[in-house]
Formats: sequence, C-alpha cells, structure tokens
Amino acid sequence: MLFSYLKIFRLTAVIYFLLAFLSTGNSYSQDSKTTSLDGDEIAELTSKLSKKILLSGGQNNQVITLLKDYSKQQDAIRGTNSNTVPDDNKMKQLVTSTNEQIINLLDEKQKMKFEIIKEDWWKEIKTEGND
Repeated sequence: MLFSYLKIFRLTAVIYFLLAFLSTGNSYSQDSKTTSLDGDEIAELTSKLSKKILLSGGQNNQVITLLKDYSKQQDAIRGTNSNTVPDDNKMKQLVTSTNEQIINLLDEKQKMKFEIIKEDWWKEIKTEGND
C-alpha cells in the first residue's frame, strides 16, 4: 500500500514538473513574429516605466534611445524576412544587454522598483511590438 502511494506521488510530481516545464515554453521563440516598436510605442512604454520608477528627464531620454536601439537590433537578428525564427540566444542576449543598460541608468531605489516590474514591462514591450 505504501508503495502505491509512493508511485502515485512520484507520478504526480513528474506530471507537475512536465506541465510546468512545457507551460513556460520559450518566450523568445513565441515572440518571433513581433514587429519593430514605433516611436509612439516607445514613448508610451517609456512613459509607463517613468511613472512606475520615477525616471528623471535625462533617464527618460536615455531609455527611449535604448528602446530604439533594442528595436533596431531585434530587426537585425530577425533579418529581412519577418517569417523567420530569430536566434533565441541572440534575442536573450539583446534583452539581457538592454536590461543591464537600463539598470545602469538607475539609482538604488529605482533599481529595486525596476527589478519588481521588469518582467511585466518586457511582456508589454513584446505585446506592443505585435500590435
């Protein structure tokens, strides 16, 4: 009887693990069809970030520049054909690099706030690129 409970527990654990693994997927490959951010989208995303972490005017302008650069690099990784799947490693590196550059602009209090909201903010960036 104990062995049947252990088997059920083990099977349940394996199923949960597989579901968790499969549900996370690869966000970069799912976002492979995103398009470039336009100026209005960049301004809106930067404004939202500014309200959440209280960017100064200079920081705001620097984030706009970083997002424009991110969008250009994303296009370069994707290539001229928007139907191709971009290199996931390059996309991850681009997001990581852009995050690091943004963090370097922030003071300690802003960094803590950014760490809390950055995942949602990046989801919004990827969503904006799909509109």
